[in-house]
Amino acid sequence: MKGFMRHLIVVTLLAGFAVCSGLTREACGQPLVERTEPPREWVEPATGHRVVRLSNLPGSMSFYFHQNAYTPEGDKLLISTPRGLETVDLATRDIKTVVDRESLRLGGSSGLEMGRKTRHVYYSVRTADGLALRATHVDTGESRDLVTLPLGASFNSINADETLAFGTIQDVRPGEFRRSRSGPRQMRFFTADLATGEIATFHESTDWLNHLQCSPTDPGLGLFCHEGTWQDVDRVWTIRFGDEDAKLMHRREIQYEIAGHEFFGADGQWVWYDLQTPRAAQFWLAGVNVTTGERIRYALDRSEWSVHYNVSRDGTLFAGDGGGPDSVANQTPLPEKRRLDPPGNGQWISLFRPQAETTEATVGGEPARSGTFQSERLVDLSKHDYRLEPNVTFTPDGKWIVFRSNMHGASHVYAVAVEKEAEARPVAEERPRLILIGDSTVKNGSGQGDGGLWGWGQVIATQFDTSRIDIENRALGGRSSRTYLTEGLWSRSLERVRPGDFVVMQFGHNDGGSMFEGDRPRASRKGNGDDAVDGVVEQTGKAETVHSYGWYLRRYVNDVKEAGGIPIVVSPVPRDRWENGRVLRASGDYGGWAREAAEQAGAAFVDLNELIAVRYEALGEKDVGTRFFTEDDWTHTTRAGAEANASCLVEGLRNLEGCTLATFLLDAPAGDAP
Repeated sequence: MKGFMRHLIVVTLLAGFAVCSGLTREACGQPLVERTEPPREWVEPATGHRVVRLSNLPGSMSFYFHQNAYTPEGDKLLISTPRGLETVDLATRDIKTVVDRESLRLGGSSGLEMGRKTRHVYYSVRTADGLALRATHVDTGESRDLVTLPLGASFNSINADETLAFGTIQDVRPGEFRRSRSGPRQMRFFTADLATGEIATFHESTDWLNHLQCSPTDPGLGLFCHEGTWQDVDRVWTIRFGDEDAKLMHRREIQYEIAGHEFFGADGQWVWYDLQTPRAAQFWLAGVNVTTGERIRYALDRSEWSVHYNVSRDGTLFAGDGGGPDSVANQTPLPEKRRLDPPGNGQWISLFRPQAETTEATVGGEPARSGTFQSERLVDLSKHDYRLEPNVTFTPDGKWIVFRSNMHGASHVYAVAVEKEAEARPVAEERPRLILIGDSTVKNGSGQGDGGLWGWGQVIATQFDTSRIDIENRALGGRSSRTYLTEGLWSRSLERVRPGDFVVMQFGHNDGGSMFEGDRPRASRKGNGDDAVDGVVEQTGKAETVHSYGWYLRRYVNDVKEAGGIPIVVSPVPRDRWENGRVLRASGDYGGWAREAAEQAGAAFVDLNELIAVRYEALGEKDVGTRFFTEDDWTHTTRAGAEANASCLVEGLRNLEGCTLATFLLDAPAGDAP
């Protein structure tokens, strides 16, 4: 066109993704081989919240709690897996490898971050010239090296407008590879200009400078900590890039007081941190406004204390990841430091809602407000080994909390719904799903309107009552009826099908061409027969049996039926090709074969090709070519064209006899839904 396999893999993940630096995954409470596959999703019995597993491979990890792992549009999450860095599509849960594992250099609690302006992930790699900072586009995979870092440098974070990298340089003696955690050190900050490669250093220090973060909104502001024994250091600091002096954000006022695990809120105005007055006695989540100096703290029960906290993008919700048996919440205050019996820690992913009423208080010697949380438990982590820290983050839409866990054995990435399933939609009355499979005419590119082009599946949700049905567009550009199956896309989509779900399938645009030769061997056999041809795919050297277009459609239909779903076959949308004022139809090939396959397999059929052709002819060739297509592409539509095509499909669904999918359309009476 123009324009899970399960792996038995031994992986040692470095300290950036498992807090236990220097330990193997086995020592972190994660078996090296996953013996049974964890559930894909469930409703937590103790809480009523739905939990889903986002990762496929054992050994997968989400990022440290203060690292940005989400694309600017909020559609994809970046995770670390044994294959490397992979994106999770938050709508379809499809996974794509972005950076191979061997290309990565991981270490510390930073050194890896998704840009907040562009769709690039930033990380460091070893090159012939030394340690380099590299950027990779998460959709195209295009990579470029930006700057070679000085000896002893560690990259930590990218600023808000993606013009600067922020990191530290530690003086290294000849022959010395690393300093001890407690020994003397000489450090300074650096920024690297990503356009020119210029390195600027500032803030010389003998303190241990760690946990560097960039403000998500202010390109010139950084956040860092003085690492060390928490009750002995003033930990939380901000600094303007290029300045020699840093600003202390919380000053300890009493013996054994601790403050740390600091992070920015999404607005860049608030810095939040764990506060204990003193350690292991009174627990708070505290915040300070970097512009006004305003302060607030929220009280937490011992069982609610968490290793890490986080905040939703709109600032209305907080979350915590709990603590294990050896956590500070399961000890008496210093200097005794005795483990509690019975335990006082809480091993839960928790949700915290700030309450409106506050009182006057003092925090860090400054006037403050003191408030409370309404807390709610989300996920039981009693079987989680806390040597692997869960590290919660909110998805950009605030609907899910992502975390990593070894509660089923090996580490995986999970997400728990903020909304309580038991109240919002009882498990016994699951909302059905409408799952779309197909090619780029169903979902173009990344699904974000790449190049101004859209598939009808990207806009059809506006026609449905999404409070009663979930819509998942699992189509992928460039795929044929054959390659959607052979590349494993269908097996992952079929996993999503529950009894009563609908699957709409549309293929055909990519089913022509070569079967075995060249760089895109994706063709199916023409027609709808059961005959097949054997051959070796030139590109991979693998033998494959290639079936007919209709055979693949019947396979999808039968699989959906076996899963209890309702299959609907759709003929491929027409191109902007005309002859004597009429749109060229596909009734003589893929459109006709799609109809035959649906009839043979007993599936509903919508002749979308004909419905759209009739609509186009009513509008006229010039209007359609101008509004629905671009000058250079007569296959993929503009958004207006996608909306027109989606409305034609809706028209076809309304006219299907006995098909209940139409009852979920927006103007369908709610009482008609099954």
